[in-house]
Amino acid sequence: MELDRRQAILSVAMALVARPALAKPERIESALAECHRLTRSLIERARRASTTTNRADIDAIERLIRRTAGASGGRPVIKWLASPADAFDHLRRLNSSDLGTGLAALWRVRRSCPPCNEDAFERSFRVRQLASEILRPEEHDLLLMAPKLRAISEAKRAGATPAELRRVRAASFEIGWLETSLPAVATESICAIEALLASGARSGSGAVRDQVRVFEAYELGLLATWETRTEIVCVPSTPLSRSS
Repeated sequence: MELDRRQAILSVAMALVARPALAKPERIESALAECHRLTRSLIERARRASTTTNRADIDAIERLIRRTAGASGGRPVIKWLASPADAFDHLRRLNSSDLGTGLAALWRVRRSCPPCNEDAFERSFRVRQLASEILRPEEHDLLLMAPKLRAISEAKRAGATPAELRRVRAASFEIGWLETSLPAVATESICAIEALLASGARSGSGAVRDQVRVFEAYELGLLATWETRTEIVCVPSTPLSRSS
């Protein structure tokens, strides 16, 4: 996972420690009523997206990926696989030189400053709680972790030597650095949008549009991506479909 995500998790954890308890659901919903219109709209869209049975829209997602990646130049090769397990097995077969050494960066956008107003910070915090309850990033993180744990378990059952086991673990970590969970970054994007708007940003500003684009990737049915040197591997949250 990218460093920005780990920092965000740390920030939330510190905030949780500083508070006696999580806000009750009704308080979160009441705080949402005070949020900006765009934030409320995204929360409703997140609710619909999290329960949809529609197929992932490959064409729309690919256009979004290419538009996002276009800022850094080039036209990425996009490879679709059906599940996190398929993606992990595919990536394990690549050489380290093909995997690359960089961190996942496609969905990394400019960070927003926390609102200095206490009421605005409270709203942003509760937006994060509500978005997390809807998008369930921790649950999806476990889904993405499962193939890595499976590989280590299989190596142990096969009687791998300590050196072989270290290589399996190292490969799993290496793949993890290339990985982005869209439910996780979509959760962060909703919270960041509320923080940006509370800090005075316009809803049509570049910073807000960048965050909305991250959310839209999740909304269209993208579960996760892995950014290698040669391709972007994608896994949908729902079955694949190309728009007509």
